[in-house]
Amino acid sequence: MKNKEEQTAPKLRFKGYTDAWQQSKLADRLKIHSGKDYKELNIGKIPVYGTGGYMLSVDKSLSKKDAIGIGRKGTINKPQLLHAPFWTVDTLFYLTPKANNNLNFLFYLFQNINWNKYDESTGLPSLSKKTINNIKENTPSKSEQKKIGRFLLKLDNIVTLLQRKVKKYNTLKTALLQNLFPKNKEIVPSLKNKEIVPSLRFKNFTDTWQQRKLKDVGKAFSGIGFPEKEQSGKNGIPFFKVSDMSLQGNEIEMKVAQNYVTTEQIISNNWHPLNEVPAIFFAKVGAAIFLNRKRLCRKPFLFDNNTMAFSLDINKLNIDFTKKLFETIYLPSFAQVGALPSYNNQDIENIKVQIPFINEQKKIGMLLSELDKTLILLQKQKKALTNLKKFLLQNMFI
Repeated sequence: MKNKEEQTAPKLRFKGYTDAWQQSKLADRLKIHSGKDYKELNIGKIPVYGTGGYMLSVDKSLSKKDAIGIGRKGTINKPQLLHAPFWTVDTLFYLTPKANNNLNFLFYLFQNINWNKYDESTGLPSLSKKTINNIKENTPSKSEQKKIGRFLLKLDNIVTLLQRKVKKYNTLKTALLQNLFPKNKEIVPSLKNKEIVPSLRFKNFTDTWQQRKLKDVGKAFSGIGFPEKEQSGKNGIPFFKVSDMSLQGNEIEMKVAQNYVTTEQIISNNWHPLNEVPAIFFAKVGAAIFLNRKRLCRKPFLFDNNTMAFSLDINKLNIDFTKKLFETIYLPSFAQVGALPSYNNQDIENIKVQIPFINEQKKIGMLLSELDKTLILLQKQKKALTNLKKFLLQNMFI
């Protein structure tokens, strides 16, 4: 297998391109410009970019061409595409392409370079013009550069659009959680008076919501010890840990586990799976409780002693509604203070909540559940495209 120095073409190319790529120093492809100390700039309307953001300036010594920004000090491994007019602070170089070189292609080429390899400092990471100029990379004709750059830029634009949609739907979800549920003084201590109905309701629902303790509509359970010798099983009933909430597919509902246990293990250890499902699963002790994560469980399961579960009475609570109700509760505020913050069953069961009749619960639960499904779909699409881009950067460049 040829190493990078011996390769003359990437693994993946557009149809019709067969010429060998040519190796040259970056100095032959780009011109490096230095930024200016921001203290020398006057306030105005032109963006001044740095590794940490931007300010505004009326300084006339600015770039009138789009360029690639790369950190001179500090963050050196995150190239940026800068659109003119702009200026950069002195911690950021900006580079403009020379003739017969495409800016977008060079931007993605920069993303494929291991910049940490060229770090010149033992302290704060840094790069010099000399180091950047002397880096050798393989590049194709300008026509092929243009094809690659345009394609990857379109891909980036789609990812950016998905990011904006995710942000928009997250904002909508936050607003709905705040307005589809009455604000509870126990949950929001700064509230002067508790609300008896939410500020936003579905049509034809006018009844007052009823205050209940969680023990009136379900039951809390604590997890049990899970000896290491019993772990790593792949078949049987799931034995959930806190870390399982981070597994792909478990964003809303616990569907997979890192550990499963057989009927034989359950009998020999005298374990009792939680059959009272559906239930809400969450962390019970330590720093993990401050993440305030909750997951829905629909099938019988076991769970370790760092976790808890609240089994809901389905005659009184709609499943999707209850999952969202728990999202409005900041559980850490009910933790016992000690060497390690924690809850016991009574701490959870004594939490006061307000609940409407079941038909209104169903409406709220369905709306918010569909919103969650949309968010997960968008996040999966974004992740898939991000992985595709990573693959393309590995295979469309030498």
